[in-house]
Amino acid sequence: VLPVAYLSSVAAAFALALGTHSLLPFTGVILSIVALCEMGAVRDRRTGARMLAALAADGMIWAILFIYTGSASSRMSYPPLGTLALVAPSFILFVIFATAVGIKTVFLSKQISLFETAQTTIAFVLTALAFAWLQQRGLVFLGWACLGLSVIVSVACAQVFAKTGGSRNYVAFSWWAFALFVLGALLCWTSTSQTILLAAGAVCATILGVRMKRPVLQYQGLLLLLLATGTSGAARFASDSLVGPLPGRFSWSLLAI
Repeated sequence: VLPVAYLSSVAAAFALALGTHSLLPFTGVILSIVALCEMGAVRDRRTGARMLAALAADGMIWAILFIYTGSASSRMSYPPLGTLALVAPSFILFVIFATAVGIKTVFLSKQISLFETAQTTIAFVLTALAFAWLQQRGLVFLGWACLGLSVIVSVACAQVFAKTGGSRNYVAFSWWAFALFVLGALLCWTSTSQTILLAAGAVCATILGVRMKRPVLQYQGLLLLLLATGTSGAARFASDSLVGPLPGRFSWSLLAI
């Protein structure tokens, strides 16, 4: 009965949102259904409406961002919404999935599913886009938030999933930590600081990967080194050294590499 009720409610909310151009209230309805589905999934009571509800929420949030970041003349029939109201749906969706994944993996010691990995990533991307598009200083705030989340996720990897290095949980959380660290470094710092931070991350990841026998960390160390090289201007320095005037001195970025 519940799957049918969930599916009917999602379909009705989606249709009414499109028909009335009142997106926010019906997005709230869909988010409520997503939360109920995830509560059931944590208790191993999965429903067939779970994926459809998540996809509907993704679609509604993307529609809100697409419509309200366009020109004002293109949304004359839509009610005006403030920045907080526009950012809230994507943030709530991310909180729902992050909380469900955290409870399932950290507290219940269950394996994360591919759907949960993908949907949590999608929810974070939507939240990041909302902050980047709708807040004047959203990119800086987003960068610091990414760095903070990368620390939390890294601690979860080291303290909770370290004994099962080949598990899906360890792989998913380690790559999340990697992506958050890179995004935070690129958004928060200037070019020279980016290179130094990425190079330091490459050294730490490589050393930890060798000592803890974690190939994933070693691969991430290599990728961080490549990113640091890209932000350092090493290619331009090498080109100028070969075919142009010899640069007068090394920059801190090149010394970090």
